[in-house]
Amino acid sequence: MDGDFEKLAERIYKNLPEKTREKARLEIPEIESVVVGRKTTWKNFSAIAKTLKRKESHLYKFFTKETGLPATLEGGNLVFSGRVSNSRLKDLFKRYLKEFVICKECGKLDTHFTTELGIKMIKCQACGAINPVRRI
Repeated sequence: MDGDFEKLAERIYKNLPEKTREKARLEIPEIESVVVGRKTTWKNFSAIAKTLKRKESHLYKFFTKETGLPATLEGGNLVFSGRVSNSRLKDLFKRYLKEFVICKECGKLDTHFTTELGIKMIKCQACGAINPVRRI
């Protein structure tokens, strides 16, 4: 009986999609920010948005609402009209990842947005899970 189970488990594992079996995860760069006077510049904003496969506008909207500060996009940098500590940006970034990027079922970052019946959803390309997300 144990031999049958092992053969069945091995067959199931071989039929899983490649992304599900991968152990390597997407490398997310650290946030690079600088406070100069009354402005804070997030230097690698565009690079992080591209790595996450998210629109800059979505990330921009989240951070301006959460910090309560106006900001502008300048050549791949996000410039806040106010002081925001690097630790605060990192905390907000973790919240963004948890809510809008990481799959709630398998924990992978291979997700994208879809819309079903007018509801914005996050769909995982690794496990196929679909979950609704709030509007910003």
